[in-house]
Amino acid sequence: MNALSYFSPKDTAVVEEKYRSNINISNQADSAATIELVNNDNDKVIYRSNANANQLAIFSEVFYDEGWKASIDGKDAPIIQTNYVLRGLVIPTGKHDIVFSFEPASYYTGNKAAIGSSVMIWLLLIAAIITDLRKKKTA
Repeated sequence: MNALSYFSPKDTAVVEEKYRSNINISNQADSAATIELVNNDNDKVIYRSNANANQLAIFSEVFYDEGWKASIDGKDAPIIQTNYVLRGLVIPTGKHDIVFSFEPASYYTGNKAAIGSSVMIWLLLIAAIITDLRKKKTA
């Protein structure tokens, strides 16, 4: 936290040591680089970027490691925790589409369980109806 007292967030990012291997950027600032928000939904955020060199972008969104995934032009990209609470992403040279999507495994596991349960209930209901119809035919 001490680092926050003597750095300029416009020019500098605080990054934990464990994320350093993910950062391969130019130390030269690119004043012409742009990132544009294209779409912002609850579980998906889309940006478009343009840079003349690899850059570290800091997004004003809270870093939450569980379930959030990032991709650049459809390829997975590691999300970097920056400034203790924000998301960072290394943006390669050129024009790119950046997508942050919330895909928690627990949601998909729960969804599969709910679908499986629904199928079982329908099968039991159909079996009960068929059994009842057979009993009525034999009576």
